[in-house]
Amino acid sequence: MCAPSGPPASTALESAWRQLDEVELAGIRKREVKFVDAVYAPDVVMFPLYGPFKVQGLEGAREAWRSVYDTFATVTRCEWSERQYRASGAAASWMTCLWYLEGANSDGQPLEMVLRVTRQYEKRRGRWLVVHEHLSAALR
Repeated sequence: MCAPSGPPASTALESAWRQLDEVELAGIRKREVKFVDAVYAPDVVMFPLYGPFKVQGLEGAREAWRSVYDTFATVTRCEWSERQYRASGAAASWMTCLWYLEGANSDGQPLEMVLRVTRQYEKRRGRWLVVHEHLSAALR
């Protein structure tokens, strides 16, 4: 197993990134897409779970999240664990974690996924935003 590169994040910086991430997690739990505008940069690049292989921009991010909600009619668990934040400079950082997503489809059938998440953040005009996000399914 490789050790993370880059210096560990300071407590204050990690707190700022966690707050941003919590906005997203709350939106996912509610099955909303309005969190996208608060979390992602206008030029975000995503490799989402559902929908197109790659999306760019806020509208693409909204569509990617709508695709998740098309599959998950209900969300009963949405948690990130093992978060590791690393600074990449004064205005850049990245995070890795495992994402546990559980719920049910429109037929009431249970769904459970464990995903690997990598996110890159940039500070723009005094505000942290996600500029890149990559999701992949972990095989068990």
